[in-house]
Amino acid sequence: MCIRDSLQTALVFNPWRDRVAEMDGKLVYAEDGNLSMDNEKNSKMRTELRSHPAVEDALGRLTSLYTQVDGMIGKDEYVRNYLRIFQALQPDVPTAEAQQEAEEDWRSDSTDHNFISQQQLARSLFELADLWCKSVDVNEYLAFLDTLVPKLRGGYPVQAVQQTQ
Repeated sequence: MCIRDSLQTALVFNPWRDRVAEMDGKLVYAEDGNLSMDNEKNSKMRTELRSHPAVEDALGRLTSLYTQVDGMIGKDEYVRNYLRIFQALQPDVPTAEAQQEAEEDWRSDSTDHNFISQQQLARSLFELADLWCKSVDVNEYLAFLDTLVPKLRGGYPVQAVQQTQ
């Protein structure tokens, strides 16, 4: 992995990045997209990344961290880990808002009211990486996905965020 990818991933998971951006009058990271990612060439490359062997392996490592029954993940497990990831990416967002986002994404990601398949979860996690990565470099996607592993291993507890309004 190159230094740029490591730095980019470090920025994504830096809890101070949005506070500093707001103080500087800049967009927070989650709202600061890269418009070139939506051109035809990059859209094709992003689609191809989903089937890259290293990306598939990274997604497999992530989905294996979810408690499963016959390859299916329950809604509670999905939401619990969603909140861990959300806390890591957007620590200043109130938990109630994160919970609402989790419910909306569950409805979008799952075809069942109670369970999601491992394949559906992998697709959802890839979409998350696709939203947060600012290039089509496979190393950036891998760095992002691999950085989620300790967040899901229980080392990153979901904490309530107090609203200051």
